[in-house]
Amino acid sequence: MATNRISRGFTLGSVAAVFLLLTGCPGPYCPDAAYQFAITVALTPDVDSVRVGDTLRVRASFPSQLRDLRSGQMVDYSNATLISSTLFIDNITAGTFINAGGVKDFAFVNKVGNVYTDQNLTSQDRVKQVDYKAVGNRYELDAAIIPVKKGIYSIAFSNGGSKSRQGSKTCEQAEFEVSVLSSKRNYAYLQAAYGRPATRRDSLQNYCVKVY
Repeated sequence: MATNRISRGFTLGSVAAVFLLLTGCPGPYCPDAAYQFAITVALTPDVDSVRVGDTLRVRASFPSQLRDLRSGQMVDYSNATLISSTLFIDNITAGTFINAGGVKDFAFVNKVGNVYTDQNLTSQDRVKQVDYKAVGNRYELDAAIIPVKKGIYSIAFSNGGSKSRQGSKTCEQAEFEVSVLSSKRNYAYLQAAYGRPATRRDSLQNYCVKVY
């Protein structure tokens, strides 16, 4: 169990760093992310349980003008080449994250942006990639997640990243801290699966829902 908890924590906290490392940007060498922004993702309806066949909407909308958490300065981050994060879905009905991949227990419908399976990943049973779409002077995501099986599920977003901006001659990688907006997080389910109290990061990035 301890190994599983460490592995999940590493995955959620490290996806953005790996994303930035692999994508690169203009020039032969690119340092760490130049900016760090905070964005939110909302799941609606904001309830603690749904029925099989009900729709959970995943929405995000944030401006291209963002405050850099490091410098405190407003930054024009328009024309990003790609802003992406990772969606984790685990079936924790058995009270564990071990062998708990829950992606297959949901159907996905994209309206704005893209929630999809990256065929290069080995953990396709629990992971979906999320791309946010530029719409005017904002970046947006609007997708439906529809449960097709009963159970208790953890839905979590990793921090995201962007490799640069179109036309940029400098390295403008950015990290996006993603928080899930919900007042119905069902921490008891999460804590039972982890075998420990939920951390602040757990509380920001996870949402648990019972499907009946």
